[in-house]
Amino acid sequence: MLLMRRIQMKILEIKIARGRARLHAVWNAKGYTDEEVLKVGDKLDLLLNKYQRLLDVKKGIMVC
Repeated sequence: MLLMRRIQMKILEIKIARGRARLHAVWNAKGYTDEEVLKVGDKLDLLLNKYQRLLDVKKGIMVC
């Protein structure tokens, strides 16, 4: 179970890095108020939330 959580976290770390790169690219190309920037930012937020939940579980913190 612990190994699976580590794998999930590593996959999320990669997705988060890609999401950040995408956000920077779209931001630079279209400006910070463009609809696509907001969509990419929302997707990145979801990834970060998933990562935080896994991190909290790993630390033994109860998440509601």
